Amino acid sequence: MLFNSFAFAIFISLFTIVYYTISIRYRLVCMLLASLVFYMFANLIMIFIPFIIIAVSFWSGKQIQKEVSERKQKAILTLAVVVNISILLFYKYIGFFLTSFVQISDWVKPDFANISFHNNPYWITTLAIPLGISYISFQSIGYLLEINRGIIQAEKSILKLSAYLLYFPKLIAGPVERASHFLPQLTRLVEFDYVNVTAGIRQIGWGLFKKLMIADRIGIYVNHVYLDIHQNQGLALLIAVFLYPMQLYCDFSGYTDMAIGVSKILGYELKPNFNKPFSAKSMVEFWRKWHISLSTWFNDFFYTPLAIQKRDWGKWAVVFASMCTFLLLGLWHGPNWTFVFFGGIHGILIAIELFTNTQRKKISNRIPAWANSLFGICYVYLVFSFSCIYFRSETISKAGYLISHSFSKIENLTSLYVWKETLQNNLLGRIDCIIITCSLVLMFIVEWKNILDRIPQIPTLLRWAVYYLFIISLFVYGVNSGQNFIYKQF
Repeated sequence: MLFNSFAFAIFISLFTIVYYTISIRYRLVCMLLASLVFYMFANLIMIFIPFIIIAVSFWSGKQIQKEVSERKQKAILTLAVVVNISILLFYKYIGFFLTSFVQISDWVKPDFANISFHNNPYWITTLAIPLGISYISFQSIGYLLEINRGIIQAEKSILKLSAYLLYFPKLIAGPVERASHFLPQLTRLVEFDYVNVTAGIRQIGWGLFKKLMIADRIGIYVNHVYLDIHQNQGLALLIAVFLYPMQLYCDFSGYTDMAIGVSKILGYELKPNFNKPFSAKSMVEFWRKWHISLSTWFNDFFYTPLAIQKRDWGKWAVVFASMCTFLLLGLWHGPNWTFVFFGGIHGILIAIELFTNTQRKKISNRIPAWANSLFGICYVYLVFSFSCIYFRSETISKAGYLISHSFSKIENLTSLYVWKETLQNNLLGRIDCIIITCSLVLMFIVEWKNILDRIPQIPTLLRWAVYYLFIISLFVYGVNSGQNFIYKQF
């Protein structure tokens, strides 16, 4: 059930009416039932997997808190984490590991490679992947780690723990909510709040705007190019390279806006996942602003403990921890070596920035602030765009072709006729370009100035005129093709 579908609009409308009509004491049960319906609508067969994770997390959390011995606490925590990771690895990565093993064995030709799955190792990749398995597993592990660190108490109600892990607005693509932030919200009584509901509707509308007006329209061009990249070169590839980060951002942040908006309607708060990432002037700053919930999860539960463990290595401990973190973060996105390359690129960039921090500060002090900012922003967008070639490509070879052929016939960059032909040949006409440009300008203005939060201050007549114009624009110019959200696959 996609957030950008009429089915979801009907679902959330009916659920909200029921949610605020029934007695307050039953609302948590109602929310859990809605989450189960949402889950089963997409993946009925795999509904038992989340309940295994919930059962393990519930029991382990109580045992960790009850045990006095640190050794026993660590043993229980390790067992629970292994169960979570094992489920995630089996359903999401087993096909990747097996096929990679076969490919390597075919290269080195050892005798033990001739085993039963050697001739057809790909059958296991047809296994259905449970909906939101990455997010459920990571939130479950985070919950147990927060208990072990004494940040929160183990949840006594399996109903509340289930509602936290299966909460449907964040189920498909996050954010990765911390138990310490979300669980306390389930203990308070939620009343209907007109201000929150209207703010939530505006946030949903803004998410739809980014998805339908920008992401899906850019996707027409990018998907057409990537569908058969060998028929394109030069300008066509470069346009796809530089448009894709905007598609990815508007698609992913659009989903997050809608998840936050739905939660506001229901009286809950989700953490923001983005904070103007394309205003970042370094890759370190970029990852503090991009996919914040996931990057902070890795920082708190993986990077920092690993860096502390290797602190005797000095600065190399930070580099080692950064590389391991980003390689793992890349692999988290999916069972493909392209994602590992994506993570590795960012690990290398972060390491370079750490080693050159002093030199870069000396240089920046000699340059005007505006020039330094402009260079930093352009640098971040440039390197992120080219790293996304691996993020978007299905194979390493396709990514290599795109990189090697992006700068062929570079002289065509100055020809307006070539630009026009290139865009039209890849299904992006003049009207599409105007809509994308105007929408991007509007998006950056609204988000930079936080205009969405200031809309209630606009006079009533003008405010409703803006609402109607906005809705009409979505229906007339939005790409209503039912395209899925990019991060749903992760």
